[in-house]
Amino acid sequence: MAAVQGTTGNRRLRVDLIETYKVVTGKKKVQKKDFFIFSDTDYNLRGLCYKLATSCSRLDVRRNLFSECVEGPWNLLPAHIVEAPTADAFKNRYNSMKSGAL
Repeated sequence: MAAVQGTTGNRRLRVDLIETYKVVTGKKKVQKKDFFIFSDTDYNLRGLCYKLATSCSRLDVRRNLFSECVEGPWNLLPAHIVEAPTADAFKNRYNSMKSGAL
């Protein structure tokens, strides 16, 4: 696990992706639409059922928002990680991917 966490930026991204997983899959009691806009296209989703729509932001303040920071990394995750049944399974699969076990 120590090899996976590495720098502060990597740890923060990991925590942000875990929180994104909880929001997107409904494991947190918040409205998904308050945080994210989901991609409404039926093509080019690379098998992801929870692909987030990316938005262009011209303001530096907007670029630092939680939802803006995780859109790109979330959409790059493989489908077997995004579709994990539990948060612990998501963490384990993400850690495996980052450590190169997969």
